[in-house]
Amino acid sequence: MAAVVVLMTLFTQPPTGINKTKAVSAREAGDRFAALLRWSVKHNSEVVVETQGQPQVVIMPFGDYQQFVTLRQKARRQQAIAELKRLRKQVQARNKDLTEAEAEKLALRFSRDVLKAVVKKRGAKYG
Repeated sequence: MAAVVVLMTLFTQPPTGINKTKAVSAREAGDRFAALLRWSVKHNSEVVVETQGQPQVVIMPFGDYQQFVTLRQKARRQQAIAELKRLRKQVQARNKDLTEAEAEKLALRFSRDVLKAVVKKRGAKYG
């Protein structure tokens, strides 16, 4: 199983707990990179690479990285859905006085305007 270096964006400190996480300096990581890759795969655990005692990146088994990416994508989708729901409530509150027909007409006009803007920006054809 391959290991990859992942930018450390979610953690401010090395993970602790039951796993065998190892922390090393950037210099040691440079000197012993291949050995750290093997250790990470063998122990199915992470190696946190630090600069001046601060975590910078993580070396982790590729399968763990794939799980991390999947979870991050899921979290982003959930954030987007929550934001759309918030915007929906905001729009509904602003447009309480619109009839169903007026709302559909505005939505259609808005959709066309957005499509035209996308087409103009990307140079594609529409219509």
